[in-house]
Order: sequence, then structure tokens, then C-alpha cells
Amino acid sequence: MSTYEELLDKYKDKGIIYKNNDNIYISKEFPNKEEEAKSYNAIWKRSSSHMLTKKYEGTILNLITNLIGSEIKNVLEIGAGFGNLAYSIIDNICVNTYCCYEFSNAYRYIKKPKKSTCNLKVYNKTFQYLTEKDLKEYQLIVATEIFEHINWDLEFISKLKRSTILAVTIPTFPAKNHVRFFPVIESIYCRYKNYLDIIPTPTCIKKGNKLRWWCFLARRK
Repeated sequence: MSTYEELLDKYKDKGIIYKNNDNIYISKEFPNKEEEAKSYNAIWKRSSSHMLTKKYEGTILNLITNLIGSEIKNVLEIGAGFGNLAYSIIDNICVNTYCCYEFSNAYRYIKKPKKSTCNLKVYNKTFQYLTEKDLKEYQLIVATEIFEHINWDLEFISKLKRSTILAVTIPTFPAKNHVRFFPVIESIYCRYKNYLDIIPTPTCIKKGNKLRWWCFLARRK
């Protein structure tokens, strides 16, 4: 038995994952783990490590650049954090508008390269109440480490117009503020199959020797 299989067994013994009717490991839902902005402000105050570039950001940037870069003119990033990925995308892809929603104090750090003519818009509020009308202008939605933190991921995705592209990272592991996680690749398809066509097969990024984040692009059905 592999180390990861042993880890899945531990998760199962703890009651935080289960096997569905298709024999696929699925995370239990923990709705009380959704946090408000003040919780994240406290995290940022305790540690500056969250300002660092994440290991998956290069993978997401490459997926966007190689598969859809020239098609993208208007981008929305939800839960944009400190803006590292926003900066990289603006620096590498010629987009007209890049709009960031970040409800924590991290929004203050979001900026664009000085040479860029991109119209960068930054909003210090939740993206939860964006409407179909608000969302229809964007060809790309960037959502890294977002859908595991909210109870309303499916509600949000359902508001996107058909053919909208999403760039997504989601975790393989449980955490204090994870409403859910995705222990195996099949669990991604189980949750989003009615809403998204995933392109290409998700890649799993490691931290050390541990599987940590699934990275993929998807198209709204």
C-alpha cells in the first residue's frame, strides 16, 4: 500500500472522507468552516508567508498561456489574495481588463507591472453577490484556493455564462478553514461534472513529497 493510500485510510477512519456509490473517495462537507475576512486578516498578521509565490502559480500561468492566452481580454480573479498571480498574468498575457475581488486586507498589495496598460480594478469585498450580468463580460475566471473555502461554489459557477473558462486550484488535504477538499482526482469530476468540462486532466502539485493542489482549466457547460 502506498503512503498516499495509507493517508486516505486515515482520513476515512477519522470520518472526514467516505466512498460514494461509485466507490470514489469524497470529502465530507464542513459548512461551519467558512470564514469571514477578519479571520484571514488575523492569519496575514501572524505570518507573511502567504505573500510568497505559491508553487502552483507557474502551472496555472502556463495552462492559461498555452491553451487560451490569445483569447482572453477580460479577466476576473476571485479571492485574489496578495495579487501575485494577477501580476504574473498581466505581465505575460495582453489583457484589457483584470478585475480582482479580495475581501481581506491583502487587497492593498495587488498591483500591476509599471509598463502594463491593463485596466486593473481591485475591490475590497466578497465576490459572492456578483450577478450573471456582472460576470458575463469575463472570458476567464481565476479561482486559486477558493472553492474549498466557500459553501456556495456551485451557486457561483452556475451564474457563469456558457464557455467561460475557469483556472482553478483546489487542495487534496483537510484544513481548519476548508469546507471540503478533494482527496482523489475523481472527486473533482463528481462535484463539478454537471457544471464544468475540465480541460485538460488536472495536474497535482506537490509540496515536498506530499500531493497538495489540483490545478486545471475548465469550461462552463
